[in-house]
Amino acid sequence: MKPCTKCGTISPLDNFHRHPTGRDGRHSWCKPCANAAQRGLRKRAIHPAIRRRQLLMGRYKLTLAMHQAMIDRQGNACGICQKQMTRPCVDHDHATGAVRGLLCHGCNIKLAAIENADYRIAAIKYLEQYA
Repeated sequence: MKPCTKCGTISPLDNFHRHPTGRDGRHSWCKPCANAAQRGLRKRAIHPAIRRRQLLMGRYKLTLAMHQAMIDRQGNACGICQKQMTRPCVDHDHATGAVRGLLCHGCNIKLAAIENADYRIAAIKYLEQYA
């Protein structure tokens, strides 16, 4: 039996999520309290600028300043089609994670298909049937 530090109810240990670094191997909040808190966090609205910053840093290890420098260096033009980008996408090597540059959304989608050799061969065979 263990008391929940959030609601104060005393419950069996099975009513607490596992926590390997906890004193008794369990969280201090009971499952209903912990689940309610997590639901509240998921519903919380995050400002788009903060979300963008978190995404760039989490996925690509880029700060907003680094991202803006890439946009400025490319003149806000896509690295492939050279059209102005309304929604710049960070292009990266999926094998190494290294950032290559910025692309427009359309080129970014097409590049994923071109990089896949099996898909590229199948697409060429398909197009040759109708040539």
